[in-house]
Amino acid sequence: ADRNSQKERLEEIVPRAAAGTKDRQLERKADLRLANNAFAASKTDPLAEVPETDLMGDEEGGLAGYKKSKGEEERKRNEREIRRDEILRARRAEREERVQAYKEKEERTMEGLVALAKARFG
Repeated sequence: ADRNSQKERLEEIVPRAAAGTKDRQLERKADLRLANNAFAASKTDPLAEVPETDLMGDEEGGLAGYKKSKGEEERKRNEREIRRDEILRARRAEREERVQAYKEKEERTMEGLVALAKARFG
């Protein structure tokens, strides 16, 4: 409510340009520019203090930290590859077992058919 009353008083003192005119567009651009500049000024302070660890590095940062994190990534990737290979190996073994069982069943069936043919046809 207070903000609206301030806005009304400001328009009484300095009236806005008519809507749709070039002057109004320029006023809106200027308002937007002021708002953006105020926002940018509030976000970045060029004289802000930078932490010492950013300037000088710390025990986890810098080259040693980079190498450590890189080694950790490599180890995780290797573990994933090993796990994936184990799963594939297990699937392959399971598939080979099923094929072997099918072949044995087929062999027994063929032996039975051959025995039946010998008995019937001599």
